[in-house]
Amino acid sequence: MMTNFLRAGFAATALLIAPIAAQSADLPRSYKAPAYVAPAYANWSGFYVGINGGYGFGKSS
Repeated sequence: MMTNFLRAGFAATALLIAPIAAQSADLPRSYKAPAYVAPAYANWSGFYVGINGGYGFGKSS
């Protein structure tokens, strides 16, 4: 008997809260401008030639 009473109470609560939740989606929003992004100082889109050299040595036992 108590289980049926709880189920009915939960159902009634859900029916009463649902319209409030639906109306909250219509609240006005305040829109702000996007954050300022500083321009890049260096432009790395040019021609590039890279040279790399190396040597390894050592002993392992």
